[in-house]
Amino acid sequence: MVFRHRHAERLPSEDIVNALANMEQAQSSGRVRQGAITKVDLARSVAVFGIRPRVIRYGHGQVRRGYLASDFVDAFARHLEL
Repeated sequence: MVFRHRHAERLPSEDIVNALANMEQAQSSGRVRQGAITKVDLARSVAVFGIRPRVIRYGHGQVRRGYLASDFVDAFARHLEL
């Protein structure tokens, strides 16, 4: 959802965490502690799907850890088939 909303193929972990923290659904989730999801929470949540953060290179020499949209599509498609 975050990737589609931003029309992005890759996003830094921080951007995903900020988007989830602002979602009403994430705020009511038992996984959200002390009112905000962290990058560690995100990594742990998606690790069960085999998704791991990776180094993503952006323009102007900027390098951040984050995720590719394709990682989520492949993982969720596999698990939804079950």
